[in-house]
Amino acid sequence: MSTYEPHTAERHWLNSLLGYAVLLVIVVCGVGLWLGVPVAQQYPAKISTPAQVLGNNRVTDPSLETDTAQLRDSLRKYPLMSNATAAYYMDEKKPELVFVLAVSGFLLMPERDLDTILHELDDGMEAVGELTDVDAGDLGGSAKCAYFRFEGMGTARGTLCGWADHGSLGVVLILPVRDRDEGARKMLDVRFAVETR
Repeated sequence: MSTYEPHTAERHWLNSLLGYAVLLVIVVCGVGLWLGVPVAQQYPAKISTPAQVLGNNRVTDPSLETDTAQLRDSLRKYPLMSNATAAYYMDEKKPELVFVLAVSGFLLMPERDLDTILHELDDGMEAVGELTDVDAGDLGGSAKCAYFRFEGMGTARGTLCGWADHGSLGVVLILPVRDRDEGARKMLDVRFAVETR
């Protein structure tokens, strides 16, 4: 003759529920830690407009200032952005043009935002290679570059590169460069010049 003990069934159910609750807490904390560590390392960031990048001086031509202001204002679609910069840099002694567009603020999905802005900016450029992941450097996040040539500029080739993390997004156009790797290295130098944490 078997005896039924209701307390044993209740205890088993309670132990199972407690086990699932502990597992849920571990999963939620793990996901929070997985997402939280990069955010805490990358946000907040500050973007500035230095007087020089890559040995080139900031261009203060009024017609270019209008263009850069429009591009800077286009970044207002990111609602949590705190500051932005857009500037052209060149030096009369060397044939190099650098354009920088960067913004700081909270980005939940930085790689998606980077892809979006790079594809918006590549109009008028004839790609020579695909947009490729490159080293984002010590500041982390994602970085990508494409080697291109501008329509109507003959054989001059450059790179369109960008970076994004949870605290900033930036795009750097450099013309001319020998290859994508050179452009990626220069993009990192520009990033270190404009972004601080």
